[in-house]
Amino acid sequence: MQSSVDSVITTAPPQPESNTTVELKELTTSDRPPAAFSPTSTSTVPTKPRDDRDKYKEDDGRHEPGWLPADAPSFFISPPSLPYISSDEGIGGHLKTTASDFVVLENTPPPPDDKPGYIWATIRRSGRTTLEVQEHFKTSLNLKDHKEVGVSGLKDKHATTTQTFSIPSFSSSEKRHLTVEEVTSLSSAVGEVLTCVPCSKKLRRNFHHSNTFTITLRSACPNPAPKIQSIIKSLEETGIRNYYGPQRFGSHLSGAYTGYKMLKEIQDCKNKKQRKKASWNAKKSVKGVFSVQAWQSMLFNCILAKRLRGDILIGDIAVPSSSTSSEPGAGDRNGAKPTETRVTGKNFEEIRLTDVSMTCPLPGSRQLKCYPNTPAGKVESDILKMSDITEQTLTEVDAWGSRRVGFLKFEDLNFSFEVLEIEEGGWGSDVKFSFTLGTGQYATNVLREFMKNGNEEGDAREVKKEEKKRKREEEKDTANAKKT
Repeated sequence: MQSSVDSVITTAPPQPESNTTVELKELTTSDRPPAAFSPTSTSTVPTKPRDDRDKYKEDDGRHEPGWLPADAPSFFISPPSLPYISSDEGIGGHLKTTASDFVVLENTPPPPDDKPGYIWATIRRSGRTTLEVQEHFKTSLNLKDHKEVGVSGLKDKHATTTQTFSIPSFSSSEKRHLTVEEVTSLSSAVGEVLTCVPCSKKLRRNFHHSNTFTITLRSACPNPAPKIQSIIKSLEETGIRNYYGPQRFGSHLSGAYTGYKMLKEIQDCKNKKQRKKASWNAKKSVKGVFSVQAWQSMLFNCILAKRLRGDILIGDIAVPSSSTSSEPGAGDRNGAKPTETRVTGKNFEEIRLTDVSMTCPLPGSRQLKCYPNTPAGKVESDILKMSDITEQTLTEVDAWGSRRVGFLKFEDLNFSFEVLEIEEGGWGSDVKFSFTLGTGQYATNVLREFMKNGNEEGDAREVKKEEKKRKREEEKDTANAKKT
């Protein structure tokens, strides 16, 4: 990256009698802690010769790790680091050694009524993605599309999750409404059914207002409590960067690169018919939509990484801190959409003293932009120029863009931790963390500040080993039951 972009905005702590000062300084390699977009930090992406048959190839988590072609921009081959907020030493450790180590509770309001139409089933499960549960109900009820089963959010497979689904109660094959007992029986095939109640409304995306995480970190350093307390003190002063997690981008940024490549080919295409076809693919296909979103999210992270603190600067676009949703357009838990305010020299002191949060862009053709000649706008404009994608191209693929809250207040997380006793002969310490995040916010952003070892995404191999072990035990129990 060019030196014009490798600058970090820092702000001195606000003083009552003077304005906040802005300083630009060079970010050296030694200043960058490990862990960029991938969980395993600073090594460059492996490359291999370009093959047109592998165009847009990316890792889906089931095959060999994704790769980027040798002609990919250096921005993707060696992406910028995502710095930690605190300078305190981390405690290390490993995540997701078992699904029970990563517990997620979706905090969903109760159904708005008790009339027929759908049945809302709250299920605790592990070993299945949200999509796999939807597919189960689609197959069992002969639905046309898995999307007929409503969900509020998407949950990880390698975790113990509690989530609500809205299942159509009318059976087209039997020409009647299913009973709560029948849906409960169907739901029990995928997990433990906690509640099952009728409702006339389908569950919509982001209906839940937050997620509560209970996460056990294994094999952290001995006596981790003092280090954890020191990090907490730092985060209470600065807040936590609201990065998108590595799972948003695919292995080695392959998802973000796919989005960039799609947009670049549309931008460079001179044939109107081919350009229209490519634009349709990028904005209508599932892969196209997710890839473009991954590209937008990557640029958001790059811009946010340049802000060392959550302090408001001249040129910022600010939103009320009361907004519990990451993206202002989605509204808060009461349904109100926060007002975006442009920070200028005239209103800077007034806004700085109010309870607001700065935002960074998910680049698009319609989102509110910072003025480029302001301290906040310079960072945004440098990154967006480097992306080499025009607003016209973004318009063609309906990438309108939005702004997302940049920093989370640590005191809003309801954070707690407990150092656990480990088994005799074990090394180090196990630590249980509990905290709550709004929709669209990533638990790994909190954990990385405490771990600082690049293992925030957990050891997928260990999780798979545990799953295979569990399946073998289940098969063995089934075989023994048949014998008896």
